[in-house]
Amino acid sequence: AGHRQRGNGPPCALFSIGLPRLQILSRSNLELRGLMASHVSNRGKPGRKVKNKKDSRPARKKKGAGFAKRRKRDQFSKAGKRKAVANSSTLDDSQNGETATTGPSLKRTRSKDQENVTSQLKRGGASKGAKKAKVEKANPLVAMTRKERKEARRKGKGNYEMIKSALKLWENLRRHDLSKTDREESVGKLYSLLEGHMKEVIFKHDLGRVVQCCLKFGNESQRTGICAELKDDIVELCKSKYSKFSVKKILKHSAKEQRDQVIAALYGNVRRLIRHTDAADVVEYAYNEYANAEQRSALVEEFYGPQFALFKSAGVRRLQDMFDSDASLKPLIVRHLHECITPLLDKNSVKHSIVHRAMLDFFLHADPATRSDMIEAMHKAVVQVLHTKEGSRVAMNCIWHGTPKDRKVILKTFKSFVKKICMEEHGHLVMLAVFDSVDDTVLVKKVIIPEVAAGMDDLVKDVFGRKVLHYLLSPRDRHFFHPDVIGVLQQGDNNAYSKKEASVRWSELKDTISPSLIAYVSENAQAMIRDKPGSLLLQSIMDHAAGDVHTAMDAVALAAGDEFDPQTHIACDPCGHLALKKLVQNDANRQGPPYFSETMLLEVQGKTLTEWVSTNRGAFVVASLLECPIGAVRTTVKKWLTRDRVKLKRLDSPGALVVNKLLSRKA
Repeated sequence: AGHRQRGNGPPCALFSIGLPRLQILSRSNLELRGLMASHVSNRGKPGRKVKNKKDSRPARKKKGAGFAKRRKRDQFSKAGKRKAVANSSTLDDSQNGETATTGPSLKRTRSKDQENVTSQLKRGGASKGAKKAKVEKANPLVAMTRKERKEARRKGKGNYEMIKSALKLWENLRRHDLSKTDREESVGKLYSLLEGHMKEVIFKHDLGRVVQCCLKFGNESQRTGICAELKDDIVELCKSKYSKFSVKKILKHSAKEQRDQVIAALYGNVRRLIRHTDAADVVEYAYNEYANAEQRSALVEEFYGPQFALFKSAGVRRLQDMFDSDASLKPLIVRHLHECITPLLDKNSVKHSIVHRAMLDFFLHADPATRSDMIEAMHKAVVQVLHTKEGSRVAMNCIWHGTPKDRKVILKTFKSFVKKICMEEHGHLVMLAVFDSVDDTVLVKKVIIPEVAAGMDDLVKDVFGRKVLHYLLSPRDRHFFHPDVIGVLQQGDNNAYSKKEASVRWSELKDTISPSLIAYVSENAQAMIRDKPGSLLLQSIMDHAAGDVHTAMDAVALAAGDEFDPQTHIACDPCGHLALKKLVQNDANRQGPPYFSETMLLEVQGKTLTEWVSTNRGAFVVASLLECPIGAVRTTVKKWLTRDRVKLKRLDSPGALVVNKLLSRKA
C-alpha cells in the first residue's frame, strides 16, 4: 500500500487496496493490464513538460495527525479484507487457469479449491461445520493431529517400515530388566534388520543410537559385520554429530583387529580432524584410551611434517633419535610444529592431550627465540593445557622461560581457577613451578595466595592440595616429595629470567601463607590430628610455619587434655598418638619457646598420664615425654608417674614396659 508509479499522478488503484497482505495477480490477467493502461492514460504523455507540479496533480485535503492511524486501522479492518477478496475475485483470470499467489514474496501457491474455501470463509457464507469440512477436504493435513502429521512426513521418506521396526526393537533392548536370552534374541533381530543399511542409518540421531546398542550388546560376529560395513567411512563418521559415538563404541567394545582398523583410518587425517569439533573428540578418545605406544607415536608424528603423515614406520620414533641420525631435520620439524600448533591456540582443540604432546616436543627442541614467540601466543591457553601430564610440562616451560611480562599475564589467567589447579594431579606441579620461578612475589601474593587461603579446607582434604601447602612450608622436602618430582622442578632452576634467590622467594611466600595455616589448625586440630595425612600437615605447620604457632599448639594440647576414654581419646588413636609423639620429639629442633611438650603439660595432669600408660599407644606418648629434650618436662613427668609406680609395674604392654624402664633409669 502506498506504492507510487513513476510520475506525479496519484497512486495506482490496484496498490491502494487495504489488505494486510497485498494480493498480486497473474501477469497474464487481461483486465489487470487494461486497468493499468487506463491509469497511465489518465496521466500525462511520457516526455510532456509540466510547468508547475502543484497544477499537475489534484488538490489534496490537508492530512491531520491522526490520518496515519486511521489509514492503518482501515487497512486491517474486516471490511477492507472483504473488499480486497471481492476485487481479487473479479480480477481472476478464468481463461488460462492460473492460480493466485498470496504475499509479496510470490513463493507459496494456493490451489483453486483452497482459494475458493478461503474466500467463502471470509465472506461468511457457510456454516461453521461446512467451513471446517471444506478446509479439511482441500488440505488433509489440517484434520490430522501433530503426531499424525509427523507420522505422515516419515512415511514419505524411504525405509519407513524398517526404521519403525528397528526403533521398536531398540526400545525393548535398552531395558535394564531384560533377560540375557531375550537381549541376545532382540540384538539378532535388530542386526538382521539393519544389515546392509548401516551407512544409511548411522548418521541419523535416533538410528545412530540403535547401531550403538548393537555394538554394545551384540556378539563378536555382529560387531565384526558392523565394522566391515563402516570401515571405509570412519573419517566421515568421526565428523558427524551423531555417528561419532558409534566410532567410540567400536573402539570400546570391538576386538583388537577392528580397533586397529579404526586407528589406522585416522592416519593421514589427524591434523584435519583435530581441528574439527566432533572429530577431535574421537581422535582424543582413541589416542588416550586404546592406542598403544607405536600407534600414539604414529598419530603425533603427523604434526612433524607431511612426510610423517604419508609414510609410517614400525616402532616408536623419538624426536631426539631422529635429530641424532639427521640433524637437518630439526629446523624443519620445529618450524612445522610451530605452524601446526599456532592455529590451534584459539580453538577448543588446544585442550586435547595429543596437542599437548606436540607442544611439549616443540618446547623441548625449539630455540629460545622461537620458544619466546610461542609463549607469547600461549598466554591465554596455559590455563587450558595444564590438566594433563604433557600439558603441565608445557605450562611449566612457559613459566620457566617466559619473561616477567609473560609470567604476569599467565598468572592473571589463573584467577578463580587456583584451587582447582592445586587439586589436580598434574596441575599442582605448575603451582610449584610458580613458587620456584616467579620473582614478583607481590603478584603471587595478590593472585595465588588469597585463593589458596580461601580454599584451605578443601586443599587440606585433597592429596594434591596438601602437596601445595607442604611446598609453601618446606620446599623440595624429600619427606613429602618424590625425587622424580624434585628432578622435574630442578629443570627450571637457573633460567634466564629468575634473578632473586630461591630461599628469599620461598621465605616471602611462607610468611604470607603461615597465618592462614595456623588459624586453620587452631579451628580444626581435632580433625587433623586423627587423620594421617592431616596429622603430617599439622606437624609441618608446627615445625615450619612463620610467626607465632602458640595458638595452634594450644588447640592440640586442649584436645589432648580432654577427659580420658580409651576408645576415643587422641592418645589412643592410631594417628593421634603418633602425631603427639612426633610433636614432642620435634621440640629438639625448635630454636626457642614455645615448646609443645610444655604446652601440653599445662593441659594434662599426672593422673591423666597414668591413665595413658594403661593403654599401649598412650604409653608410648608418655615415653616420648620422658625422653623429651626439655629437662623441666622430663622432671615433671617422672615426678607424676613415680606416685603410681606400683600400679604401673603391674602393666605388661610393650609401651608400659618402656615407661617402667625409663622410670628406673637414673638421671
